[in-house]
Amino acid sequence: MKKTDWIFSNIRELNDCAKETARLMKKGPLSVPMVWLNILYFRLRYHIPLIDYVRYRFWENTRIKLLNHYTRADNIRLVETINDQDKIQVLRDKMILLRRLGDRLGRDFTDIRESSEEAFFSFLKQHKKVIVKPRFGACGIGIRVLDRPYSEEEAMVLRQELIKGDCTLAEEFIRQHPDINRINNQAVDVLKIHTLKIGTDIQIVLVPMFQIGKKNATYSHSGFMLPVDMQTGSLIFQDPTPDELRDLIPKDYRSGKPLPFFRESLRLAEDLGKIVPELSFICWDIAIGEHGPVPVEGNGASGAFNEYQSHIYATTGLGAKTRYTKILQYSQARKSLGNDGLREIEDFLFYETEPKRPFDILWVLGSSRCGDRIRSAAIIAGENPDLQIVLSGGNICLEQFDPDENVLRTESEYMREFLIRSGIPEKRIRIENQSTHTAENLDFFLKLLERENVCPRPVGKICIGVVTAGFHMRRVFNRIHAHPEHERYDWVSSPVYSERTSKENWYKNIEGFEIILAEYDRLRSNHYE
Repeated sequence: MKKTDWIFSNIRELNDCAKETARLMKKGPLSVPMVWLNILYFRLRYHIPLIDYVRYRFWENTRIKLLNHYTRADNIRLVETINDQDKIQVLRDKMILLRRLGDRLGRDFTDIRESSEEAFFSFLKQHKKVIVKPRFGACGIGIRVLDRPYSEEEAMVLRQELIKGDCTLAEEFIRQHPDINRINNQAVDVLKIHTLKIGTDIQIVLVPMFQIGKKNATYSHSGFMLPVDMQTGSLIFQDPTPDELRDLIPKDYRSGKPLPFFRESLRLAEDLGKIVPELSFICWDIAIGEHGPVPVEGNGASGAFNEYQSHIYATTGLGAKTRYTKILQYSQARKSLGNDGLREIEDFLFYETEPKRPFDILWVLGSSRCGDRIRSAAIIAGENPDLQIVLSGGNICLEQFDPDENVLRTESEYMREFLIRSGIPEKRIRIENQSTHTAENLDFFLKLLERENVCPRPVGKICIGVVTAGFHMRRVFNRIHAHPEHERYDWVSSPVYSERTSKENWYKNIEGFEIILAEYDRLRSNHYE
């Protein structure tokens, strides 16, 4: 009978999806039966769930969406590739993790099967509210909340009932932060934070999701999830967000108030990754307790990938496959390179010259994001009042002085205005705004020096300080040393390191790793300008 119910339930869902799709297809060229067939085709051929077909309007831009949609099958392949499946038991057996957590756990727990009747009764008496769950459970199935007093006889009966149902893990109920209780006091709500560990390096690789559960549940099949801004800790509301969810969230959190202990929760997730060295990719469930973040459990799979994909669709109009693929490629490349490979890239790419003497000219190379470079240049210029500055770059700069100004400037124009706002006299600043790549940067810079006689020097070479990103310095000096006539100047590197592409961090984050590896490959193959 249950199998029959399941079949009819799926038929009803398919019919509802077909009707909804036909309604959404404003031009309506297909009848409901034809939409039925279309949905079935996508389900069987591409593993696209019925709900995703409707939610993401797969009848539009079908080819692009198929290339970017991340399916459950994709998720299984990724997790099984990154994580050693022989060691996944560390997380599947919740008792192993709880014991490893030690003081970090912040709450009491017991194995009901191993506890005596007296010990279990004592546990219930000691804690007013207790959660019981299967030791090897998943997706929140089998969770129960015990929130009333039990007599010794009742406790004995309950213990046997729980053991019979394989619900043998009992934990002290987590006391949530008062602000989280304002959002939802019917369940323990959690942040879902993904960590990726390569060697000893641990990083957070996906936007955290805040999961708001329903009564007695804290899992994705029950309740809602909202993405959380990594920088601010604020909840992100995207269209379409259910009215039921908007009404659930207090006004101050709808207006951007950060979740309590958000930064501490991120740090805790990174620390937790060290506790399970056997696995690389883990989704941590972290509750926000009264006095700080509290670990709930870890999952050796990409938890909440459907909800994360919804966030990516709302942001880009496409699925999350690209992001998950980058995680896999990064993991494989890091393991393949090893420490020796990383050192080889660093030694080659992060080129620095020996300091010689004070600069006569400061040459600043632009980029679409040149904020770090020009801030460094402003400090150097402020400390050296006779220093002449040449700003180079003709591409459009994405930096803005005010988030609302929306002014188009070239790289060199933005940097000049930045220096002037920083108190550097305009008469010390020259710009060239024609160059679009490194070779042109150098060519137009040298022509400007000769044309305008920027720094006449009767004796000795002019010393030029080169300000650019640390990983870009090798490319610049390759261009300089390619022509002997450039040796009439003294060239000195003055590298700028952003947080994600610094020597210390570039291989510890996916974005920095991609940037550095791409630059290294271009230089090694001589495919650069």
